[in-house]
Amino acid sequence: MFDLRSLKFSHKIAALALLPLAGLLLMASFVIRNQLHQMQSAGNVAALAGFSVLASDLVHELQKERGLSGGFLGSGGQKFRTELGQQRQATDVKLAKLDGFLQHFDIRGAEFFSAGLADVSRRIAALTQTRAGVDALSAGGEATVNYYSELNAAYLTILAQLPKLSADAKLSQQLAAYANFLKGKEQAGIERAVLANTFAKNAFGPGMYQKLIALIALQNAYLDLFAATAPDNYLDFSNNTLRGQFVDETAAMRRKALADNGGQSFGVDPAHWFAMQTGKINLLKQVEDYIAGDITASSNAIQQDAQWQLLLNSLLVAAVLGLSLGLFWFLRKDITEQLGGEPAHVKALAVKVAAGKLAAQDGQPAANHSGILAAMLSMQHRLTDVVIALRDCSEQISQAADEVSRAAQTLSQSSCQQAAGIEQTSASLEQLSGSVEHNQHNARSTEQIALAAAQSAQTGEQVVQQTVAAMQKIAEKIGLIEGIAYQTNLLSLNASIVAAKAGQHGAGFSVVAGEVRKLANRSQSTATEIGELAQNGLQIAQKAGDIFSEMLPSIANTANLVQEIVTASEQQAVGVHQINQAMAQLNTAIQHNAAASEQLAATAEALNEQSQSLVAQIGFFKIR
Repeated sequence: MFDLRSLKFSHKIAALALLPLAGLLLMASFVIRNQLHQMQSAGNVAALAGFSVLASDLVHELQKERGLSGGFLGSGGQKFRTELGQQRQATDVKLAKLDGFLQHFDIRGAEFFSAGLADVSRRIAALTQTRAGVDALSAGGEATVNYYSELNAAYLTILAQLPKLSADAKLSQQLAAYANFLKGKEQAGIERAVLANTFAKNAFGPGMYQKLIALIALQNAYLDLFAATAPDNYLDFSNNTLRGQFVDETAAMRRKALADNGGQSFGVDPAHWFAMQTGKINLLKQVEDYIAGDITASSNAIQQDAQWQLLLNSLLVAAVLGLSLGLFWFLRKDITEQLGGEPAHVKALAVKVAAGKLAAQDGQPAANHSGILAAMLSMQHRLTDVVIALRDCSEQISQAADEVSRAAQTLSQSSCQQAAGIEQTSASLEQLSGSVEHNQHNARSTEQIALAAAQSAQTGEQVVQQTVAAMQKIAEKIGLIEGIAYQTNLLSLNASIVAAKAGQHGAGFSVVAGEVRKLANRSQSTATEIGELAQNGLQIAQKAGDIFSEMLPSIANTANLVQEIVTASEQQAVGVHQINQAMAQLNTAIQHNAAASEQLAATAEALNEQSQSLVAQIGFFKIR
């Protein structure tokens, strides 16, 4: 089973960035696909716009051929023969251009177009036969008009489907208006053929009057739809173009044909009608060409915009993808450099150090010089050096403890030697004990008296010190009283000056007087304290006098005893002096040895405990 935790850290970062990048690519694919669809749609519309121009030109010529054919049949072949032949040539030229365009024409996603072209091709195949029937005057006028009308309707049906191919609402509106305008223009062409035939006969054929009414109604309906859906610029151009002689005279001839519900003897020259209606249709053709040109320009602009949008979106996606990959690479590199290695290696090293394992292992991963892993390895090496140094120090401490132990042994031997010397001295003292017993007794008495005298002298010294301290405090208080007196004098002087300056308005004098009163109070308090201190000094002095009085008899007795001791000790002065020196030296040596022995023993014990604790603590770390 696949475990994500087994992946390297860089692979985990890559996996983390994979999902957003996949989402980005998915969204980008949708956007680009939509842009491709829009570009293809605009391309189809642009291609069909070119087709519509050629098809509308052909329809325009077929409309004129239809009108001339109707007039030719209505006149029984007496009129429009030359014009019809010329018009057929013009129609064949437009048909050849359209066929040449269709040979290189390719459109996708428009099944209706292929079906429409198949229908048109089937109807075009009957054009030669229809023309032959017209030339032979064997074709009926209504049937001929219907053939041309159905052929044109087949072309217009294809053009009416153009709005389905556009994904742009504005272009769809333009295409819908264009289709309605072409259908209205087609009805005007049919009207030209019907009335040309009627005026040539000077009467309506069977059903032709009703057909004219329907044509006019359809023509108005399509043009009304055009006006309802066309942009303002189309309407402005149409209104400015469809005016003048052709429009006015064709309207008048139409009204004459409709008068009296299709009565006889219209009195209208069919050639004049055909010329005027053709002029009107040519005006409609100008509007048609304007609309077709605008649609072509709009579709080309939409296609170009779609291409630019596709290019910009592709560049944007590529830039975002590149930046994302670059950011991922930079962050992965930066994080990896900061860590210095895999996080698992850092964790393993930290756990090993925490467990006291400082020894470097074979196969340990290398790290850069600035990452966390490098810092951990540096810490490991530093701890190893510290542990080694501590072990060396513990060994030195152990050696020092041994030296202390040897010194203690030496001191013990010295103490033994001193003890032997003391025994010898004791023997000598036994010989002298008889002669110095009396002196010893007197010496003890003298010692007691001397101690008492010393204690009394010490007490007298303390009393004297207290007396000195009391006298010092008295001096301090006296200094304070002097300062207060000085300030009081200054305040009094200030009060006098202020009072002198203020005259009757010396309100400040009261403030100065208050300060004087405060200083007076402080002076009184200080004087009281001085009195108390003086009293204490007196008592201390009395106590010192008593003590010194007690010391006088003791001092006198001490003097008498000292005289007796001097007399008894003259003979033994030399020997006692030597013995005292030896005893003093021995006593000093013994005391020093005892103190040194105690210190050495305590130090040795402490060193032993500390060295054991240090060894135990250092033993936690394993450096091998």
